[in-house]
Amino acid sequence: WLYREWQTLCENISELFAISLGLPRGFFIQKSRRPLAQLRAAMYPPQPARNIEGAIGCGQHTDYGIVSIIWQIDAPGLEIQDVKGRWLTAPSIPGTFICPLGDAAGIWTNDFWRPTPHRVINKSGRIRHSLAFFYDQDFECLMKPLPQFVNASNPSRYAPTTMAEHVARGFNDTFSYRKNTAMEAI
Repeated sequence: WLYREWQTLCENISELFAISLGLPRGFFIQKSRRPLAQLRAAMYPPQPARNIEGAIGCGQHTDYGIVSIIWQIDAPGLEIQDVKGRWLTAPSIPGTFICPLGDAAGIWTNDFWRPTPHRVINKSGRIRHSLAFFYDQDFECLMKPLPQFVNASNPSRYAPTTMAEHVARGFNDTFSYRKNTAMEAI
């Protein structure tokens, strides 16, 4: 049930993105007929108070797709990096979600909309739980900057790539054992 509801929410957000960018309403939904969507549950143990600054529950990263949904169930811990590189604690407000932009949003807009760097540091002193829904476009979806974001003074920052290639690169960067077999799995 939750998976379907959050997928619908991401489709609605994607439709709003398309409208705000002057695209047809279904532009991103057409590229997400069979999305690489996942719902993940995470548990973060309490981190030692004596070394809280160096203790990371989940290191700095951006998500691969256009948007994600994060529900901090019982304690704060999500931190968002602002444009000046500072880490800000995302509030944990009951009944609300945080929806960071992913890499695909950056690719489509040539970084006019930048992916949201985030990490998790569990300073709560107790076990922390969260649910995250990652909404990535179809495996074979070709992504490249939209024409309205590319010109002579702002050249494309991204070569065309498929969602599959982008996710594989992300896994290869994150999981060092994969670097020896980069892109062979595709």
